[in-house]
Amino acid sequence: MAHNIADGIRQLRRAASMRVLYPAGHPIHASALEHARESVGVLLGEAERADLVIAGGRMALGDTAVLDEDGVVGELAARWWDLGLCGLSISRGAEDDELDLLMTISVPSVGDLDSRAIRGRLDEIGAVHVGIVELDYDRFVPRSHVPRELQEQLSRTDIRETLRELVEGSHAEVALDGEQRGALASLLDYPDALAQAIELGVLSGPISAPATALGREPSAAEAEAAIDHAPDPAAALGRQLAATVQRLAQIGVEMAPEDREAVCCKLADALRHLEPTAVAAAFRAACSVPDADFDALAEIAKCMSVEELVEIVRARPQAVASEPSAVYRRLLGRLSAGGERLGELAPALRQALLADGVPEDVYASTIGMAVVELSEEAAEAGRAITLAVPVALNRATDAERAVRRAEIEDRLTRVFGDEAWASRAMLSLELLLTAQGAVALGAAAAGTRIALQRVPRDLREQVWQHIVLTLADVVDPRLTAETERRMAARGVIAQTAAPHRVGALLRAFETESPDTRRRIAQVLAGMGADGLAGATSLLTRRPETLSDEDVAAIVQVLVYAELEGLGGGAYVARTLTNPSCRAKVRVLRALMSEGGRMGRKWLLDAVRYGDPQLRWDIIKAAGQDPSHYIEVLEAALEDADAAVACAAADYLGASGDQRVGAVLVARVRPFDRRDPRPDFRVAVVKALGRLRYAEATEALGVVLRRKTFWRRGRNDALRAAAAEALVSIGTHEARQTVAAYASRERCDSIRQLARRVVEDALPVVTERGTTDAA
Repeated sequence: MAHNIADGIRQLRRAASMRVLYPAGHPIHASALEHARESVGVLLGEAERADLVIAGGRMALGDTAVLDEDGVVGELAARWWDLGLCGLSISRGAEDDELDLLMTISVPSVGDLDSRAIRGRLDEIGAVHVGIVELDYDRFVPRSHVPRELQEQLSRTDIRETLRELVEGSHAEVALDGEQRGALASLLDYPDALAQAIELGVLSGPISAPATALGREPSAAEAEAAIDHAPDPAAALGRQLAATVQRLAQIGVEMAPEDREAVCCKLADALRHLEPTAVAAAFRAACSVPDADFDALAEIAKCMSVEELVEIVRARPQAVASEPSAVYRRLLGRLSAGGERLGELAPALRQALLADGVPEDVYASTIGMAVVELSEEAAEAGRAITLAVPVALNRATDAERAVRRAEIEDRLTRVFGDEAWASRAMLSLELLLTAQGAVALGAAAAGTRIALQRVPRDLREQVWQHIVLTLADVVDPRLTAETERRMAARGVIAQTAAPHRVGALLRAFETESPDTRRRIAQVLAGMGADGLAGATSLLTRRPETLSDEDVAAIVQVLVYAELEGLGGGAYVARTLTNPSCRAKVRVLRALMSEGGRMGRKWLLDAVRYGDPQLRWDIIKAAGQDPSHYIEVLEAALEDADAAVACAAADYLGASGDQRVGAVLVARVRPFDRRDPRPDFRVAVVKALGRLRYAEATEALGVVLRRKTFWRRGRNDALRAAAAEALVSIGTHEARQTVAAYASRERCDSIRQLARRVVEDALPVVTERGTTDAA
């Protein structure tokens, strides 16, 4: 029976498959297994996998298949057309009691299968829908229509090149006639085959009207919309592409988002091989279809040229001036790819729409709204606002415009702390400059209000105040007063930063996405002392909840606040001196890596001139990762506080970086009886030993042989440290130096101490040194 049904499946002209997986542990397993044994008499113990047919055969339209009412699949009602098959495949799991059941329903046409009704019934009984259509050319294309010598090749998994050769007629001794091309073209009914069918070129063959892809006769309006007056090849492609896109819109609601996106990407890639005139004609027809799927069109059209995109929008220019223009705005926003394509499209689009009688303020509003559409989530809405800022630089000279552009870019970089986003904003600002007249302030304000609606209420006012007004002031001071008046009249701008808003921002910081956290930190920095104090408190409240990116964002805005003269450095210092702050090391790392030149300068100044507690805290924090803070630790060697300088020397020795050896040696050579930091000399000598800096051997030998520098006790400690350092360095020269000193006849306390050091650490060297002396 299974063999006959398999042969029947191969002969289906147009078949679709719905695959339904019943997970291991589902209650239907036990009854399904028993039912299978009774019906077919196959024991699973005899094979790893058995294909069992539960019900099948010829059924009339409206028949109902009932498969074990008590639990196998419940009642499965469907409309069948000519022939219906139901197969149940039972595969063995890891354990004997774990079975995966796969039911396949095959019917003649997707158009005659109420798949949503079936899926709803399957959901009721606990089945898990895996997907629609398993692309299988061996099943979809009748084997009688495929030359025998290619049947084996068509059964392979990777058959794309074979089919391409078939369609193009370049395969040796094989060519497809119109009927065979039509068989391949029927793949358009299947989501997974849409792009491949176009890419393989089957659309260029003799294809019937859009009803082939729609599974029904088109209405008069659809037929009229699909007809294009282009040459025959372009018209055929246009009609078929319009039908394909509409088909995608029909099945889109049934597809997972990732599957839908994959299909759109394949279609877009396939369009690169088609004639541009045919593509434009197809999109004009597709745009004119009622309830056109603009999301799919926008995804597919990303590979089109600017001229073709203009043709799409010009398909119904009168719609741009009406409420339905939202679909065009969305299309423009999706096509923009972050601003670059939109900036390229704007001049040509403006010229085309104005030539069609669309007013300029409507054009400005459309472009402004499309820019806002670049922001898909609330986290990006604050940045989208800057893209809709009105610009009047078109009245300036080229030289003035260049100066203003540099000022804007610099300010954008400061505001965003992100050069990539600053560049994106500049592209959109330049887009608005392409208009011959100033962009209407009201249209830009309308787009801004929509963007603000996506921002959390607590953030809304501050985002506008901190970004938009700053940019407006740089771009054209004349716009600032008018913008303030209009926005304040709508309650958008807050002139002061109320403390309760700071609290709301701090609470939002703990729950929002990383991008939104960065913006919250920027907004806090623009709220004066309350905001800066709030940003600082984030580092001390629960630092374990902050990522390194969060810490970097907070430190960045504090440094920028210092740059703007708002006292941000004082808040950084407060963080580093706070005993309860457990994020000191990450704050230092952010200052060195993310704070830029200003951050490094502030940190070095704090080490050189800050209060003692701040200097000590910085050195201790830097000592946890000394190799990254060599510059800071070197600056601390000059600290008047001997404890700070000694700690810095010790951390430098522990860094293992040979580059600091010369810096430490320079602190060994000049000795002064009045040196206020004798302990620092000892720390430097020990650091050279820890560093194992071979080039310090000569300087350490001088220290070892010198009679006296300070009082006897301190001098002995220095010589002992020098002996230990030479032993740690371990080179032949260093060993000879310490051994020669330890073997001298004259015995004083420091020589005895050095000898004990040598005997403990290097007995072999001592013996060799004694022999040499004798």
